[in-house]
Amino acid sequence: MPFDPSLDISIRFKAPATEVWSALTDEQAVAKWWPAFRMRIKRPGGDKFTVNAGPGAPPKSRQRVKIKILKIVPHEEIRLKLHSEPGAFDSVVHIYLSQLKHKSRLRVVESGLPDNGSSHQIVTECREAWRTALSAISEYVDGATP
Repeated sequence: MPFDPSLDISIRFKAPATEVWSALTDEQAVAKWWPAFRMRIKRPGGDKFTVNAGPGAPPKSRQRVKIKILKIVPHEEIRLKLHSEPGAFDSVVHIYLSQLKHKSRLRVVESGLPDNGSSHQIVTECREAWRTALSAISEYVDGATP
C-alpha cells in the first residue's frame, strides 16, 4: 500500500466544546497557550498570517507557516491553507470540533503534504507540531497534559 502523506490526529478534552473553540479562535486565549502566535481568525478567505511552526518553536525559528483561512463554521470547523517554509510546500488543514456526552473532541486532518523523498520526515514533523499544539491547548483548557 503506498504512503499517503497526510495526518489525522484527535484529542479529547474534559472542557466543553465552547471552551475549546474559544481557545482556538480568541486572540487573548491563543496568546496564553501559544505566546508567540498573533492572529485574527475572523473572516474566511480574508485573513492571512504567518507564524512559527508550533507553540514549541523558538521565536526566531526558521520554520514558518503562512496561513490562509478558507472556511469557518462556528463551534464546528475551521479549514486552513498552509504554506510551510523552508521546504516550500502547501497543505490543507481541517479542524473539526464536536461535543461528546461528557467531553469534547478536536480532530485535525492535514492533507496535501508533499509526496516526495522527504514525505515521511515532513509528516513526522507536522504531526509533532500538531501534538505540541494540542498538548498546549489541553493544558490550557483542562489544566493538564493529555
